[in-house]
Amino acid sequence: MDLFVEQMVVRKNRPVETLFRIAMLIIFGLGAGFCLLVVLFQWFGLFSFLGVLAAAGILYGAWYLNGRLNLEFEYIITNGDFDVDVITNRSSRKRVTAFECRNVESVTRYRKEAPYEGRTVIFAANADAPLLMAIDVMSRKNGRIVLVIEPDDRLYEVFRRCLPRSLAAQLPENKDDLS
Repeated sequence: MDLFVEQMVVRKNRPVETLFRIAMLIIFGLGAGFCLLVVLFQWFGLFSFLGVLAAAGILYGAWYLNGRLNLEFEYIITNGDFDVDVITNRSSRKRVTAFECRNVESVTRYRKEAPYEGRTVIFAANADAPLLMAIDVMSRKNGRIVLVIEPDDRLYEVFRRCLPRSLAAQLPENKDDLS
């Protein structure tokens, strides 16, 4: 029987990102407004066309940077292969990491103060989620990593089934009981 499960996690904007968006829109808006004022009053004569291009470029830059802050993470388990993708602005997808579940060394509840020296920490979840799971694994793409995810019950159940028996036996049935 084929095992397949996928989960989408939309990253929530933190207050810092909201302030950044507001500041960015104000700064870019003022820059575009200045460029249009130059065109309107033709202070630089022949350069008025460049002012329109600069205003359009500034507005495009604001739109592009604003879209880059909209992130979604997709976790996919297919027959023991775990893939994590990041989707930016609901349009572009990039593979963050991929590994085989049999290569997982440990699964614990994520703690900020835990020592993760010598490993790359890939944080693919909301920081304020009630349960974050840290997966210590050797990845084909990234080497030795600690992947931090926000699993739902279905993903946790399938992930547990794909792990080596010795590791799966150590994990609780319910993800909320993870230590």
